[in-house]
Parts: sequence; C-alpha cells; structure tokens
Amino acid sequence: MTRRLAPALVALLATAALAVPARASYEQFSGFEVMAPEVDDESAFDYYLSRPVDDWSEEWERATSGVRADEGCMTSSIWYQSNTFKARSTLGQHSWLDTGFQQVTDPAGSYEWLQFDFVRHTAGSGSWGARYRPAYDKSAQDFALLWSTGDGTTPLEAHLTFTLEDAFNKLWTFRQSQVGDSHWEPYGVHPYEPSFVVVSRGPRHRVEVAGTWLTPSTRRIVDPDPLIAGSNTLRGTAAHVYAQRTDGAWTSLARFEHQAARSTQAVTALPGDGLEDRTRWSAELAVRRRLAPRWRLEGGYLYMRRAEDWRPPLGNGTFAALDRVGHAELAWQVRDGWSASTGLLYDRIGVAQSGAPPGFTYGSRKEARATLGLQARFGKVRLQGTEGIQLSTKPYPVTFHHDKGFLHLQTTF
Repeated sequence: MTRRLAPALVALLATAALAVPARASYEQFSGFEVMAPEVDDESAFDYYLSRPVDDWSEEWERATSGVRADEGCMTSSIWYQSNTFKARSTLGQHSWLDTGFQQVTDPAGSYEWLQFDFVRHTAGSGSWGARYRPAYDKSAQDFALLWSTGDGTTPLEAHLTFTLEDAFNKLWTFRQSQVGDSHWEPYGVHPYEPSFVVVSRGPRHRVEVAGTWLTPSTRRIVDPDPLIAGSNTLRGTAAHVYAQRTDGAWTSLARFEHQAARSTQAVTALPGDGLEDRTRWSAELAVRRRLAPRWRLEGGYLYMRRAEDWRPPLGNGTFAALDRVGHAELAWQVRDGWSASTGLLYDRIGVAQSGAPPGFTYGSRKEARATLGLQARFGKVRLQGTEGIQLSTKPYPVTFHHDKGFLHLQTTF
C-alpha cells in the first residue's frame, strides 16, 4: 500500500503547493469574516458536511443545466445554504447564453448574484464571451470578458475571466446619484478581478486549480455626517485546488482552500483607519479504499487556520484559531441508487486572542461527532441526508444526542 500510494500523495501535495488565488466576487471579499463562524462551536464539522458531494461532481460538470443545493444546520437558528443554478440556451449555431445564479448564506459572509454569459465559439481559438451581473443597486453591477476552452467532457478545460467590478459606481452623472447608504461613494482606485480555472481529467485522475485576485481599490465616502464620511479600501485573494488519483482499489485525494481580505474603514470624526485583516486556509489529505464491490472505507485529516485582526475604530485586537480534524467513513451501497454511510469526526481546536476582538468565541475545545447518512437517486434527482450524533460534552443542552442535520440535492437537465 505504501509504495503504491506514496507517489500519488507526493504529487497531490506538490499540486496544492502551486495554488493560486481562486474564484470569488467583490461581495465575497467585502463580507468575508473569520471570527463570525465561532458562533457555531463545531463550524469545521458543519462546513465539512455541507460541501458538495464528491461522487456527484462528474455529472454536474458534464451538464450545461442543473440545480445544486448544499445545506446544513450550524446553530439552533442558523441554516447554512449554498444554492447554485445554471442553464444554457442556444443563440445560434456556434453561440449560446449561460444563465447562472449563486446564493450563499453563511456566518463567514452572505451574498448572491445572477449572471448572464453571452458566448460564441470560434474554431481554433476557443470560446469568447461577455458577462453581465445586474443588481438593485446600480453601482454594484458588474461586467466581464470571458475566454474558455474545453468543457466538462474534455481532458483539459480552462476558463479565464476579467471582471470590471461596480461598473456604474459614478453613474456618469450627479443626478439622483445616491450610491449605497451614503450620498456618494466614488472610487478613487477602481477594483478589477482577473480569475481563472484549469481542470485536467483522465481515467485515473482529476485536478482542478482555480484563482482570483481582487485588485486593491479605494472608495471615498461623501456624506454630510462626519461619522459616515471617510474612505474605504479593499483587496483580496482566494485559492482552490482539488486533486484526485485512483490506483486499483485505492483513491487518494488532496484539497487546498484559501481566502484572504484586507480592508480599511476610516471615518472623518474618529481616529484610526479601521484596518481589518482576515485569512482562512485549509489543507486536507484523504485516502479511500474499496473493500468490496459495495463497501468503501475513507479516512483523512484536515488542517485549518483562521486569523483576523482589527484596528480602531472598529476594534483593537487579534483572533486566531487552528482546527485539526480527523475523519473516517464507511459507506455501503445497499442497491442501485441507494447507499448508506456511518462516520466519525474529531476536531481539536486551539484559540488565541489578544486585545479586545469584536466577537464571540467558545475558546479552545475538543469536539467529536458520529454521523449516519442516506443517499438516494430518483430518476435524475440525487438526494443525500446526514444526521449528526453528539459525542462530546456541550455547554448547552442537547436533545437525544441530535447534533445537526445536513441536506444535499442535485439534478441536471
């Protein structure tokens, strides 16, 4: 086992080390928070169980139209959602319209967008297009230039995007020019977002690398109230890498995620620049072994680091946390279209603070959870439900050891 898996794991780690900034949007960076998920003392478990199902990814990538929902309980009052819709309509023999919708509700940052991609394929030079993202606040409407080659069925697939964020920020006029909550918020330095996605796939491997860089921007806040007037800055990066390789009955996987944002919020009436610096990254390795035609065992380890700093007038402190999650799962295919699973999760969380961070944390702790899952397919609709079972002592009452539930739905058409 060691001789066969070692080269694959080394290759996967090398790929993760080459990670570059990943897909995102201005709203994802501006609303990104690191300490906020501490309201959920088991947030690492809940994000892990809410992410898309690996076994469904190939069907999703091959389809041009579909709906995917990945949802889960985070606290007694917060329900995490990541809902995605995509559809394709033909415009002509070699052109099409891709419509997309993304909605995310999350303590780390909530956002949604609707986009229309007008694309034309050209022989020998890939597909070219333009994107429009409408918004109720006209100053937040985006435009982008697109280029791609390949698709979910080809060995190599690549997408390049260059986005002009908040294209109508100045509205080209002072007539009825309210922007956001203030009278006027013109950019001194405008933000742009270059991004890319590259996917390599084959009979025994799949590698995806994605990146985005939100260029530094500066916005003046023009308002008669000195507690509002001032200036804001924002910049951000994000990265995503996923790699998978299969050798006989063994499958090795590696994941790397990164997101960082740095912003200031200075106001005329108060001292300080309101610096807020936040970073979250995680790395994961996992190994799957097919024990029999209908049985599969998986084990893995996830390491996550979260850090956030604040400066006056917003706050004056630092927060940092380390999540070290071990996980194992045994899956059984009951019959075609039906499978069941049981698993264990253990997280050792270390928290360090200084000063006066403007947020809540449960502090350093240890968490443990068992899971029971059921997956079913009805025609082209896939469903998966997971029940959590509390194994660790909690500072609040837990009813019948119930420790949150999770739901996944996917269909393509």
